[in-house]
Amino acid sequence: MAEIRIEEKTPVWLWISLAIVFLATVWFLFFLDDGKKTTETTKTAENNSLIDVHENNSMVAAYVAFINANNTMSLDHAYSSNALTMLTDAAGAMATEVGYAIKVDVAKAKQYAV
Repeated sequence: MAEIRIEEKTPVWLWISLAIVFLATVWFLFFLDDGKKTTETTKTAENNSLIDVHENNSMVAAYVAFINANNTMSLDHAYSSNALTMLTDAAGAMATEVGYAIKVDVAKAKQYAV
């Protein structure tokens, strides 16, 4: 007699369960936000309301005055260097006021500005 080979079929429920797990993972990663968008929108609105607030820091005031006095930026290296140096000074002063230690980063930025 001839032998008849019988092969077992892979169960369909295995593929269905894998598809369900995959879809649940995709849904969890992309569509479940736990209200993060609402929080980000609120923070953005709060930050936008602070644009017109003027700081009481002389470094920040000097930088803003420098930028307002020179409305057009050219390819002049001296202007760019002065603007970056004043910006790093203002950022360092504000960081010191709020308690952040960024002296190393400010020093590195000043080296790049020269």
